[in-house]
Amino acid sequence: MTFSLRPYFYIQTLFWLFFFVSIAYFNRFAADDFYFLSEIKTKNSFDIFHNLQFGWHGRFSSNFLLAYLIPLNHYSYFLLSYNLVSFGLLLLAIFRLLKNAVHYFSVETKNLFFYALILMSILFFCTLSPNDSWFWFTGSVVYFYSTIALLLLLSVFFKKEKNSWDYLLLIVSSILIGGSNETMTIIVVLFLIGIVLKEKPTFRASLPFIIAITLLSIGFLIIYFSEGTKLRDNITPDLSWQNIILYTGYATVKTLFFQFHKTFLPALFLGIPFLFSTIIKTNKNNFQPIKELLYACIIIGIVVFINHLIAVIPLGALSPER
Repeated sequence: MTFSLRPYFYIQTLFWLFFFVSIAYFNRFAADDFYFLSEIKTKNSFDIFHNLQFGWHGRFSSNFLLAYLIPLNHYSYFLLSYNLVSFGLLLLAIFRLLKNAVHYFSVETKNLFFYALILMSILFFCTLSPNDSWFWFTGSVVYFYSTIALLLLLSVFFKKEKNSWDYLLLIVSSILIGGSNETMTIIVVLFLIGIVLKEKPTFRASLPFIIAITLLSIGFLIIYFSEGTKLRDNITPDLSWQNIILYTGYATVKTLFFQFHKTFLPALFLGIPFLFSTIIKTNKNNFQPIKELLYACIIIGIVVFINHLIAVIPLGALSPER
């Protein structure tokens, strides 16, 4: 008698579909959304983009998406459609990354769609503020879509034979990340540089790496030195470098310790099946879970510190946790 998980995967899929569709259906505009809803009544999309870019911050990619999507709000089911399309794009991005990674490492596995759904579930439960990052329109065009772009960008690197579509996806993803999420940009650039310096030659610096790092760096510089960012920096308190490190360290410790039950704990719990699968498929004598766990914790700590540092420098102690 064989035990099959497929029926349970189908049940989980139905539950998740019901969950996301229900929340998307009852989702409403909030906070900054109302400002843009009022602005679009008297201004066009270009005016809104210009005001954001030169009067608030330089996130040109997310500013463009926000400015040219907000006019669609007069359609009754715009927000519902926007959320469902966003969830679908995230699922497809995770699926594409898994598919290319499996082929790259020559791993034989099935049910990639269900694994993608599980990873999407883990990502949702590990998000500190899913209401801000997943469902809030103004926030999602920055954080949610940059996450989708990151997954698509990584999927290109794991594809051995790249075609024109892959390079187009690489360029669009790099521009979207570099032009909307400066903290993610720095982390991704450092990650790519680390791969260039450490990994095997077949995965080292090549045209895709050069394109990605160049576009990400240019996007970060445009955001950081834009007129909008300078104006926003002027309305926040200036901090010395000692205070910047102090506030960043405080925010890092607060995130790691007081958000433990919201991030690391559910990720560890939901990742247990993958842990046992790795132990079974690999040599048990060579598998060192304690070492891997400590290594992962160090990486997480560094990522959290960089994430807060990039936000504290321009915004001081007022930086958001998103």
